[in-house]
Amino acid sequence: MIFDAHVHMMDNEGRRLDDVLQLMEENQIDRAAIMPGGTFKPDNDYTAAAKRKHPDKFEALAWINPHFGTEAVEECRRRIRDDGFRGIKIHPTFHACSFERHEDVLAPLMELAAEEDVPVLFHTGDYPFCLPQSFDMAAAAYPATKIIMGHMSLSFIWNNYVVKLAAKRPNIYLETSQYPLIPVIQEAIDTLGSERVIYGSDMTSISPAAEITKLNCLTMSDADRENVFAKNIMRLMNLD
Repeated sequence: MIFDAHVHMMDNEGRRLDDVLQLMEENQIDRAAIMPGGTFKPDNDYTAAAKRKHPDKFEALAWINPHFGTEAVEECRRRIRDDGFRGIKIHPTFHACSFERHEDVLAPLMELAAEEDVPVLFHTGDYPFCLPQSFDMAAAAYPATKIIMGHMSLSFIWNNYVVKLAAKRPNIYLETSQYPLIPVIQEAIDTLGSERVIYGSDMTSISPAAEITKLNCLTMSDADRENVFAKNIMRLMNLD
């Protein structure tokens, strides 16, 4: 089974529901965690409708601009409780927010995620808003919140720093989309255990075929493969 933990869907050409379903079929992806594409105020209605239409295929994450404050928190709560969303997506670069500078707007969302027992998927790796050091601070400040570092901090510049960081912070999980260093992904599995590494593709921006092929280069047992490709994200979303 393959459960893609990082999929963008919105009402734009190439990124609509049918486009995602086609990519999933072509790549034998069984389920996906969907979220909108990047806008100033992401539209979670489209993904909510897709989830309702295909509950066997999709879980959803609410992509939130934290600077909307109470409105953002209330939308998250409503999406989780009323629409059955299973997580929160935050893009610190797109919405210009970092734990060093804007913890006041991020804190209520981190606390809500812990309260509702859902993970927070962060875009990571960009200067200056989402360097990996920020998530050391976040994980320490919010130990009850499950933090998924999307893209494993993205760049080869950080080498295996993210593995060392996750080894120190048990509430950090590493999601592999767009991360270029296969040996570091292997190190993450060997060091942290396969339970802390999550497959995601970042489609429809990135080819899921390339991301699946990348992980198929790793040395993993069948049990490890099941964890990375499906069981870990399902466990974090309380689906297992």
